[in-house]
Amino acid sequence: MKYFILLLSVCWNSISMGASSIAKGSFDGKQIRWTSAFSIQGDDHIVPSHWDIAGKLMPTSEWLPGGFYTPPPPSILMHGPIGSVYVDISLIGLQYNAGGATPSTGSPSTGTVCTDAIGSGAMVTLSGSNCYYKESLVNTPPKQPYAFIRPVFHIDPAELELKLDGQDSGLYRGTVMWSNFYDYVFDSSGVYTRQINTHHLVIEIDYEAAYITNVDLIGDGIIKTTYNHQEQVSGTTNFQGLVTGKLPSGVKLSLKDANRDYELVKGTSSSIPYSVDCLGCADTSLVSNGSVVNSETTIPSSNGLIAPFSLTVGFDNVDLVNIEEGDHYDSFILIFEPNI
Repeated sequence: MKYFILLLSVCWNSISMGASSIAKGSFDGKQIRWTSAFSIQGDDHIVPSHWDIAGKLMPTSEWLPGGFYTPPPPSILMHGPIGSVYVDISLIGLQYNAGGATPSTGSPSTGTVCTDAIGSGAMVTLSGSNCYYKESLVNTPPKQPYAFIRPVFHIDPAELELKLDGQDSGLYRGTVMWSNFYDYVFDSSGVYTRQINTHHLVIEIDYEAAYITNVDLIGDGIIKTTYNHQEQVSGTTNFQGLVTGKLPSGVKLSLKDANRDYELVKGTSSSIPYSVDCLGCADTSLVSNGSVVNSETTIPSSNGLIAPFSLTVGFDNVDLVNIEEGDHYDSFILIFEPNI
């Protein structure tokens, strides 16, 4: 590496235009499901499934992998069926793949070492801009430095949800440009020179919009009671419900408070446990005799636009001797969300 330090002023730069890699996925409003990309260090480090082909690079006996030549753009313009949106994207780093070559390690880097400078066999992973791998790589005999390259990136699903909220369903496509550099021994003199390559990352997201425009719930909430000869009382009240919106996977229905007893009460002296049933839901019973059975369920939509259901709230065969005469009350909150 001493030659690099002494002869830097006489090195020349070469710039070439690279191909593009593509990362395809689908988004349901909450989660990105990548179909031609995968994670390498958790969900915040994604790489395209297919590598960029490096093309014909100058064979060299020794080279030093570099990170991004310039900091990549912080956002990508995604063009959709009707409009376009800017989405934040983080290009974290890049991966080099030497293909069939098996380089050995050379001299330690004297420049700034990239964060996450990891080497494994023919692959080197780097994070950061204007930085280097921790050591040079030696090819005997001289070979092309690397055969493939690809970026490491991250798109926050919450950011994508925010930017696509209210947008139409369909394919959203955008391109972000990035460049890498590396230094390599040009000839037998040991002089290092720099190669800069430009690439494009194409992002394709198939977005299935899901949202609720209205929830109608019709019913008076007054329980009509009946009595039997065993001095017991029963009663029910019904609500007819209709959810409308863009509901490709139906509706998620949940009880806001699943950690409570569901009882009709008169002050603190008398209570009646009740049940809540949902006709049209995947799980019919939400509450049984005062206890939560299913805190959430789903309501299917046959056409992706409406989801009808009905609620029955009531109690059966409660001994009159255990309750006081007079009105008993309670209330509970239901939460409706697109099922995504």
